[in-house]
Formats: sequence, C-alpha cells, structure tokens
Amino acid sequence: MIRTAVLVGTLALLAACGSRTALKPLPGMTPIPKAADARAPQTPGQLMTPSTQARPDRTVDLRTRSVERQPDPFDAPPGEKPAPLLPPDTTGPSVRQNQ
Repeated sequence: MIRTAVLVGTLALLAACGSRTALKPLPGMTPIPKAADARAPQTPGQLMTPSTQARPDRTVDLRTRSVERQPDPFDAPPGEKPAPLLPPDTTGPSVRQNQ
C-alpha cells in the first residue's frame, strides 16, 4: 500500500516536471496571427508578457503619520441598524411611510 503511494507520488512529480527549453512551432503550423490594429504580429515573448491591465503597478500611498479615523455610521454591532448619514429633512413635506 505504501509502496504504491510512493510510486504514484513519484510518477506525479516526474509528470509535473516539464521541459524548460524554448517552445518552437511544429512543421506545418501557421504563424501567430496579427492583431487587427497591430503593425506586425507579436513574438511569443511579447504574448507571454502580461499587460499593465493584467498586472497593474502597485500604487499605495504610505501614511507617514497616524491619522484619526472618521466615525463610520455603518460600523454597528449585529442586529442594530446603522446610524443615518444625514439628519431627516424636517423642512420639506412630510412623507408617511407604510409600516
């Protein structure tokens, strides 16, 4: 039983190893098609490089000093309703709500 598990594990590791050499097209394969608005077709290296949209730069504003947090009206314990953001309008016409 243990021997079988070791054998299966070893085979799985060997199968996942893979080749680290550059990929080359097989004979008879067509080249990479050109994008509609591109001047030339992209190379395999360009296709494998993620775009800025796929991997955006990190822009984090680091805080240099501590800042007191503003009160959060939605930070309520479970079961309680959050505090209203604005006080109710008492100058306009009264609207009756069905309850």
